[in-house]
Amino acid sequence: MIGGVVAGYLVMAALVFFSFTVLYRLLGAEGTFKSGSYEVKGAWIAATLVVNLAAAVLGGVVSVSVGRVLKSATILSSAVLVVGLVTVVRTMNRTEPWPLRLSAVSDLQAAQNAREPTWISFCNPLLGAAGVLLGARLKKPS
Repeated sequence: MIGGVVAGYLVMAALVFFSFTVLYRLLGAEGTFKSGSYEVKGAWIAATLVVNLAAAVLGGVVSVSVGRVLKSATILSSAVLVVGLVTVVRTMNRTEPWPLRLSAVSDLQAAQNAREPTWISFCNPLLGAAGVLLGARLKKPS
């Protein structure tokens, strides 16, 4: 069961990392961020919602496939929700000012400084938890 939780989480993390890297390379800084800032554009938000949901669904499928019980996906879903909400609180308590964005921004700088609307910060853990449970329903335990 624990193997299913870990496998599902690793698949989710890998898919999100890979997809965000490719997405940022395709859009570039100007396509990702509003002019002169690290505030993300609507196109980035829409694409990341799709990626996050797809990763969560796949994570749920993998969790049940490896763990062989639905409980592994329930645990994964709970972990996604808790970790996501902790991240929201940490982001909201950030006190340092956001830096101005220069035209050339590395992948690491973009990831560290990206600023998304508060609503999306709350939406991602909810969407992720729901996606994991959806994926679990798609894959019946064997």
